[in-house]
Amino acid sequence: MINLKKILPYALVGLYIVVIFVSFIGFRNSGYCGAEGNKRNVKWKLDDDGTLTISGTGEMASYGEVDKITDKFIFGNPQWNTSRKEKIKRVVIEDGVTSIGKQAFYMCSEITEVVIPDSVTDIGMAAFGKCTYLTKVNIPESVTVIPAGAFNGCMHLKEIVIPDSVQAIEWNAFDGCEKLENVTIPENLTDFGRNAFQGTAFTSEENGLLIINNVVVDGTKCTGDIVIPDGVTKIGAGAFELYLGENENLISVTLPDSVETIDEFAFSDCRNLERINIPENLKTINKCAFNNCRNLTGEIILPERVEYIGERTFNRCYNITGELILPKSVEYVGDYAFSGTDLDTITVLNPALSFSDADYGFNTSHWKVNRVTE
Repeated sequence: MINLKKILPYALVGLYIVVIFVSFIGFRNSGYCGAEGNKRNVKWKLDDDGTLTISGTGEMASYGEVDKITDKFIFGNPQWNTSRKEKIKRVVIEDGVTSIGKQAFYMCSEITEVVIPDSVTDIGMAAFGKCTYLTKVNIPESVTVIPAGAFNGCMHLKEIVIPDSVQAIEWNAFDGCEKLENVTIPENLTDFGRNAFQGTAFTSEENGLLIINNVVVDGTKCTGDIVIPDGVTKIGAGAFELYLGENENLISVTLPDSVETIDEFAFSDCRNLERINIPENLKTINKCAFNNCRNLTGEIILPERVEYIGERTFNRCYNITGELILPKSVEYVGDYAFSGTDLDTITVLNPALSFSDADYGFNTSHWKVNRVTE
């Protein structure tokens, strides 16, 4: 027969040890978060005042991607982004750390300030996404790209200075930063991803257009008939495309002859867009530029300088009709470029422009293709 009086003290001691161990693991305020060697090249510490310090040398670990050491997919969050994330008020990354991991501080909503040293050259995708109360952050001159979703949903961020070193701001980088109105942009920066500043208070024109360095970056606040001012050279990626849903506000767009590029998804899903002119100096129409503009009506007249037409450029533009003439200058037409249109004839003036039924760029079963061989 088991003597419970003898066993009970040992059981209680064992239970006490387990509770202490679990508490230590669950609420520890320091650890490692490196990406090199044994992953102890970078460490973290959370102080009682809410300051999270990242120190060491080399790269931080990233989350939601393949581990560089084990080649295994990493799931989960960093150690501080669990039960203790609401305690983090300030993040200080010390000199020597060279990267900020992907999703490293994602949804740490109580962070108000981030300090980044000049040693950091890379900020991971969505690194500070959904840091709702973030109001102060510096981007050092060592950084060349603001990645996708880096500050997405930082609703209380009011200003940001983009250093001269930055060459690109990727898609959704500042999307949903609804109080962001003061942004300093270097004069040489013209590479903006889709919806980079959508949902912010940052605009440069009375009509709701955001134009930076002669690039229309965002026009989703525009309604009705709009005129793009002279001097604009590019309609940026996703400039009039809503991140969620279809843009039903545009009726017509007048582009100046200074426009040379209509970037990818620029007018995608503008379902009520009826009229737009193709400017004389246009050279590039990137993929899905007019995808699903189902009410875009009439003929497409391409100028003699167009060189590139991306895939699905006019896909599902059901009311585009008549003859399309592809000038000699056209060197490339992407897959499904005119799929779903109501064109009758496509005339190809460049003998070197090749395509096949397999490419579906012309979908030759739906219209006649004329080739000029001379």
